[in-house]
Amino acid sequence: MLPDILETLPVNEKRSVLAVLTLVCAADGELVREEMAALEAKMGQALLHPEVRREVRQMLRQPPDIEALILDMDETSLKLAVRDAVLIAAADGEYHLDEIKIIKKIADAAGLQSNTIEKLINWVEELWLIQAKGRSLIGLSIPGDEKLLDSS
Repeated sequence: MLPDILETLPVNEKRSVLAVLTLVCAADGELVREEMAALEAKMGQALLHPEVRREVRQMLRQPPDIEALILDMDETSLKLAVRDAVLIAAADGEYHLDEIKIIKKIADAAGLQSNTIEKLINWVEELWLIQAKGRSLIGLSIPGDEKLLDSS
């Protein structure tokens, strides 16, 4: 994985970003494998201590209060939470209305422009295409790659 700003945040800000991501994972009332894998990957990228990871996983069962989270986060963390929340929301192949509501709330708190979420959704589609191309180069694919590659 390439270096990211997430890695440079203080532990409390990393924890807050990941807390937001747990809200997105749990937003539609269903914890799916793809979202869990994306959350675990983000925790790995953040280099969180195993105890903090356990705390974050517990938030999936007992979600934190979004308003309290927002108040405690700085602008950088809010912006990263928006970006990564769009990635998490996309992990199961569709964006649910409840996920988008949470993302919009965080984007508003971060002071982002109203079209930022749409731009991030397009960015995720570009990432998926790039990953499909990479798999294609080595002769491997996953379900959906053909459709992505045909549409490019």
